[in-house]
Amino acid sequence: MRVGIGMHFSNSGDWDRFEARERGADVPGLPAVPDWVVLAEDMQIAELTEELGFDSLWSVEHHVTPYQMAPNPLQFLTYMAGRTSRIDLGTMVVVLPWYQPLRLAEQAVFLQQVLGEERALRLGVGRGLGRREYAAFGVDMAESRPRFQETLDIVTLALTRDRFSYDGQIFTIPETEMRPHPRDGQRIVDNMCCAWGSLKSVASAAENGLRPLLLPLRPREEYCAELAEYHRIRAGRGYQPTKPTVVLWAYCAPNESDAEVAAERYLSRYVDTVSLIQNPK
Repeated sequence: MRVGIGMHFSNSGDWDRFEARERGADVPGLPAVPDWVVLAEDMQIAELTEELGFDSLWSVEHHVTPYQMAPNPLQFLTYMAGRTSRIDLGTMVVVLPWYQPLRLAEQAVFLQQVLGEERALRLGVGRGLGRREYAAFGVDMAESRPRFQETLDIVTLALTRDRFSYDGQIFTIPETEMRPHPRDGQRIVDNMCCAWGSLKSVASAAENGLRPLLLPLRPREEYCAELAEYHRIRAGRGYQPTKPTVVLWAYCAPNESDAEVAAERYLSRYVDTVSLIQNPK
């Protein structure tokens, strides 16, 4: 088993101020704990990943709320690629409907180049659930599925073809040669994984040959049933079986009782923020 850590860059204590300001209340314009302080502290943790013996480092993508302040996971991971020498890097996830696909493919290729031949980029992708984020980008959330599929199609073409073109419902790309050429674009495609939140997304991941990336949002039993359906569809498309990457929440402490108390305090607060990002009041 290979074990990594994921960075979230959360300013969870700012939610009350943030939501009050959204409602038009007369509250301070900036959080009590500045965002840059949160980022600096989490960057220090990220720097310990390799030293502490972990196998990989992962980053989320979120925008415009205190939930998780990680607006460009590939930018962060490219920096960390230069700061480390052994670990793999991954995204959990890049939200495809928010991207111009050719630019995303270029960023992935550049990161793979910095990583070199021995280390892997595990590009996790998804559709995203944050209504505030879709609104801020001016992207219609009702278009998330076709945007996801077209972006995935174009990224795959850019990574695996010398030249390509695309004529879709949303994106039209003339005959184009991406530069720099990938060191091994097929390797990026083969390592791509997908987080899902519905049976339609399960089918999409399986049909596109994406590996499973399971985020801890629902009971384990639901994921077991979805994985069975995923593998049924995947086999029907001629893909070989594959193991999921599983994200787990953990809290480390000197003993079990201390860990239980602290985890209940901090992880329960995080669970509350998950509902806020998906269903703004």
